[in-house]
Parts: sequence; C-alpha cells; structure tokens
Amino acid sequence: METGIIQEILSWPAIIQGALGSALFSLIIIIGGYITKLSLSRIKKHKNDMLSIDEILKDAIQTQDITYMKFYFLGTIYASLHYIIKAFLFLVIGFFLNDFIPVFGFIGYLGGFIYLLLALNHLPDLDTKLEKYDKDKK
Repeated sequence: METGIIQEILSWPAIIQGALGSALFSLIIIIGGYITKLSLSRIKKHKNDMLSIDEILKDAIQTQDITYMKFYFLGTIYASLHYIIKAFLFLVIGFFLNDFIPVFGFIGYLGGFIYLLLALNHLPDLDTKLEKYDKDKK
C-alpha cells in the first residue's frame, strides 16, 4: 500500500510534489517547535524545584555527617549511571544501524558521546569542590 501511495505522488507534477514537501516540512517545524517549547518549559519548572548537586555537596560538607556524604556520593553515581546506560544504548543502536544506514551510526556514536559527557558532569571533581567550599566556610 505504501509503495502505491509513493508511486502515485511520484507521478504528480514536480511543482505539486514540491508544494507537498514544503507543506510537510513546515508542519514538522511547527509541531516540533511546539513540542520543544512545551518540553523546555516543563524541564525548566522541574529544574527549579530540584537542588543542584553543588548545593547538596555543600550541605554534606557543612553538616560533617558521614551518612549524608555517603548518600550524596551514592546519588551522584546513580545519576551518572542513568546517563551511562543511555550512552550504551545509543552506542549499541548506532553500531547495529551503521551497516544499514551510516548516518544512523554516526548519530548513535554522537549521542553516546554526549551522554557520556553528561554522566561526567554529574560526577564532580571532588578536590576542586572541597577547596571551593573550604574557602567559603572561612
């Protein structure tokens, strides 16, 4: 059935095919913009409600509670693991799709690299953070 529709569209004049392609492209842009705006507003709202990792580390250092510090480190590892799993999925999908469509392989590898960088962002450089909060404490 799909090949019938595609063959029918290909039999139309080029000007109509171009208009149809332009209409489809503009529809995708409009819907994509709406979805992006909605997603970003929800993420921003959620991000404002959460404490940042730096604030949690500052609290852990100031309270001198070893249990709280262990909880902090476990939380950062958990947050990083979330991104590492996403990176692994992107890399595996990119590896398998690379044989069929090379662009999907590149996208998978790039997505995996980005998620690995996000995982690294959740694991703070503890020496630098401790020095910073020791200076703030004095």
